[in-house]
Amino acid sequence: MISPELNWPLDAVEAWARINLPVVSKELVLQREMLISLSREKAPELIDLGVFSYDHRSLSEMPLCRALTRIRIPSGFSLVHGSVLIFETKENRPVRKFAHTFAMQRDTVFCLTPGQFVEFGNPLLNAGARLKNIKERAPHLIRLYNNGLAFLLGNISETRRLLGLEFNVKIN
Repeated sequence: MISPELNWPLDAVEAWARINLPVVSKELVLQREMLISLSREKAPELIDLGVFSYDHRSLSEMPLCRALTRIRIPSGFSLVHGSVLIFETKENRPVRKFAHTFAMQRDTVFCLTPGQFVEFGNPLLNAGARLKNIKERAPHLIRLYNNGLAFLLGNISETRRLLGLEFNVKIN
């Protein structure tokens, strides 16, 4: 069940997605290619972990969030260069923090790469498994599309409570 306060942003973002998914896909692919090139010399461990492998991750499961800076975001949202703190949901303790680019409208977060935070260091998962995992945990927060694309849209406190993802505006 979709929270009543999300009906308007959800409808607007789904309409945005229908129009913009080809551009989103193109920009995520370009970001992936750029990061692979940079990672070969500066962070080869990302290549070793399969972070950019289509066998192990779909586009929305890769750390490609900076592509959002080149995409016209949904109306009413603002681009944020912040961070995501990942909490172990059972023990409710922070386990990892990532710099992250996403969009916000008041207390609603919009993220094109939500799967990147699920089992980050596990190279054995198949592409799509991370998105399936978070979709099962919070089906009303995740929208899945073809070609490995997805977005997270939800209240910031819901994403923290249900997914263990705390989106922060400041990196600190």
